[in-house]
Formats: sequence, C-alpha cells, structure tokens
Amino acid sequence: MKPIGIYDSGVGGLTVLKELTQKFPHENFIYFADTKHLPYGDKSKEQITQYSHDIVSGFQNTMNAKMAIAACNTSSALALDTISNDFHIPIIGTIYPLLHHIHEAKTIGIIATQASANSRMHEKIFKNHGFKGEVISVGCPKFTPLIEEGDFDSAKLQECASEYLSIFQSQKIDTLIYGCTHYPFIKNLIESLLPPFIKYIDPAHYIAQEVKKILPQESEIGSIQYYCSSNPELFSKKLRNLMGTDSEVKLWDLK
Repeated sequence: MKPIGIYDSGVGGLTVLKELTQKFPHENFIYFADTKHLPYGDKSKEQITQYSHDIVSGFQNTMNAKMAIAACNTSSALALDTISNDFHIPIIGTIYPLLHHIHEAKTIGIIATQASANSRMHEKIFKNHGFKGEVISVGCPKFTPLIEEGDFDSAKLQECASEYLSIFQSQKIDTLIYGCTHYPFIKNLIESLLPPFIKYIDPAHYIAQEVKKILPQESEIGSIQYYCSSNPELFSKKLRNLMGTDSEVKLWDLK
C-alpha cells in the first residue's frame, strides 16, 4: 500500500501525524523532518519553496507516496501555491482545510513563525474565501527553537509566550489559530495566558478531515517510517520524548 508523506522542519508535524494515525490506522505513513534546515520560520520564500519542492518530489518519485501533507504552516503559506502544479499527487497544507470552520469568528488571532506571519497568507486566503472579520497575525520567532529543545516548562518559553500573546490583551480575539504545528505542544501554556472564552483551532484535526475525503477505507494495519535530513540520533531522542516511540529514524538528505 502506497504511503502518505508528511513533512515539517522538525517535531511540529508530529502533532499532525498523531491525529492522522489515530484517524487512519490502516494507512502507511512516512514522516520527514527537514532538520538540516530547521527552523523554516527565518528562511526566505525562495528557500522554503525549494525545500518544499525537493521534499514533495522525494515523496512522489522516491518513496512512491500517494499523497503529501505539508504539516508546516510556513511551507503551506509560502510554497504550496507555487509548487502544487508540479506534482500529480495531492498536496494538503495547513491553511485551506480551515476555511469551512472560521466563518463564525469575528476576530481571529494567528500565532505563527515570523515568515508565515509576514506573508499574511492566512488572512489573504480567508478574505479571498469570504471571511469578513479581522485577522491579527503575530510572529513568534523563538517558539519553534525552544519547543525543539523539549523543555516546555522553561522560564524562557514562558517569557516568550507572555510577550507574544500580550497583543491579545489590547486587541480582543474570539478565535486563535495555531499557525505552526509546533505550537500545540505548548497549548496548555498558551491557553493559560488568554481568556477562557477563546476558541482554539488546531489545523491537525481539519487536515485529517481533508485526508478522509480522498482516502478509501482500508482494513489492514499500517506502519510509520521516520526520516530526517540531519542528526537522526537527536531526532530519535525527540521522538521518544514527544511520542513515546523507539522507532528507527533514518537519514534522508535530499541534497
């Protein structure tokens, strides 16, 4: 059975992988962490587009994947519209799956990497598809590197969260989108700093809904293979800490 390829710069996409393996236990998955270029949030649009193209090309042509999932908001915001027509397999990102689930919101806050926030791609796509409310995008450049370190209780992480989220004290929101797949790992910290009435949107759930529209139902049990582009030993350690798995991580350097 052909696998589904999922990629991110690091551990963030594991939040999407977890959702998908629960919803589709019969599928085979390949998870690729582009650790060589981590983090994506400080890279240019041209770099992100090239990385994304190389990864999807590897999924389609080397791994024989039937689908690619960009479990990375930066790639989804900066690259997918450019590269999608180059491939015959479907590519699902983190932004378009949200479109049917935001129209009750009046003011949406988005926390994202700096590159993703600067692109304002969430706002552009939402507005192009009829959203009439306000969108406030906030870049959180230190979140991803700190989350990759794995200490979710660190004083530095709490300090950064207080700083980044402070804008939502003056600009009231009713909905917050986790605009980076790393951020659900610290959802308890984020949600403790914001009012209780806010609705939180994790793209992983809605990505799974998009995948369901494409996949046939299968009865067999699937598998997961893990790859990264540098330091598989370190990524394997992160995998144990975050997912509780001792699965082998293989090196796959696309360049």
